Amino acid sequence: MKPWLNRIASAFRSDGFIRNVSILAGGAALGQLLALLASPLLSRLYSPDDFGTLGVYASILGVLGVAANMRYELAIPLSEDETLASNTLALSLALTAGLGLVAGVCVLLFSDELVALTGTPALADLTFLIPIGVVAIGTYTALNYWAIRQRAFGVIARTKLNQGASGALVQVGLGAIGLVPLGLLVGQVVGQTAGIATLARLAVRMPMRRVSLSGMLRAFKRYQRFPKYSLPGAVMNNASLSLPALLVAALYGPAVAGLFYFMQRVLRAPLALVGQSVSQVYYGEASHLAQTAPEALLRLHSQTAKRLLGLVIVPILVLAVAGPSIFAFVFGTEWKAAGEYAQLMAPFMLAQFVIAPLSQTFSLLEAQRLLVIVNAFKLASAVVPLLAAYYLGFSSTVAIGTYSLAVTFNYLIIYFVSRALIRQKVSAQAGVPPEVPG
Repeated sequence: MKPWLNRIASAFRSDGFIRNVSILAGGAALGQLLALLASPLLSRLYSPDDFGTLGVYASILGVLGVAANMRYELAIPLSEDETLASNTLALSLALTAGLGLVAGVCVLLFSDELVALTGTPALADLTFLIPIGVVAIGTYTALNYWAIRQRAFGVIARTKLNQGASGALVQVGLGAIGLVPLGLLVGQVVGQTAGIATLARLAVRMPMRRVSLSGMLRAFKRYQRFPKYSLPGAVMNNASLSLPALLVAALYGPAVAGLFYFMQRVLRAPLALVGQSVSQVYYGEASHLAQTAPEALLRLHSQTAKRLLGLVIVPILVLAVAGPSIFAFVFGTEWKAAGEYAQLMAPFMLAQFVIAPLSQTFSLLEAQRLLVIVNAFKLASAVVPLLAAYYLGFSSTVAIGTYSLAVTFNYLIIYFVSRALIRQKVSAQAGVPPEVPG
């Protein structure tokens, strides 16, 4: 083996972070590769209007899904002992069931209003999928964080692979027999939650005698900061990512929303899934450093950003130059406008991929209140440009471009504030008065 290959192999064996990221990202990448390979078929089986309906549905799940566990799932890897962790998992699953029930009642009562508000008549007969999706996503998320606690990154990677493959198969299969847009929505849920049974096998090893109502109440009180502060921030963060597709549908129509959402599905979703894998490993590794070795956490923060930037910079530049031509060639000429939207969204996707995983730093350092403020600004920067552009009479292109730049700026704020928080921790541990994050 050549010397440079030896160095790479040695670094891979010795650096647990790189190894774990590679395992998770590998599973995510393979799953997303299968989904991407299916996209040229999907663009010919489904219309932009169908993808507009999917965009609205995915937006609703994006907001409700993150609230399914009330953010108690984040406490599972941090719990001091297995009994507390087990009860935190049980609490997360119980909250998921409760929110699913509430969502079901709301769908029964307000289905017509929801369809009218979003301007997607095709959703009228499919709103029953909303509570199903909420429960499925919440269950997967809770079990996923239990697997993170067990450091079962290989198991998680297999579920990522299953998600990409099964979601694509469902969407192609149902689309081929004419079940549109139903196939897109069902495949969306399958593509986010496949692997629940695999993760559940890790949880059943947990002795059930550890779980009790009193134990769940203890977990509820012990980690109440997460629903108080992490939940509003997470809902606003996901809303800033999910609501634009819904707003575009309501303001510019389902066809434009379909082009916009298809672009996000092809480009942002794979980047986000790989970034999520990095985020989970970063959370697992950094949780051990946050209280005991903040200087090491600062290095990990910098190394993670540099690695992610090096990984994505070339593809983003290619997209920024040739987006419309690529989309028209691969997906058909009617999708060329989606490539134009991709050009506009290139800065956003670069910033999201590099910085979003590092936002876990706020939770690790229990700075949830500050995260609420940051995410409130992010939500405003996502919603206000779209609304302002529409009411000022500008085109969807101007609206999407302004939205991209505003949210990119917000991600830069998140990066520098998270570094300032770690430096505060370093200074406090050294007995030096900390600087206020600027």
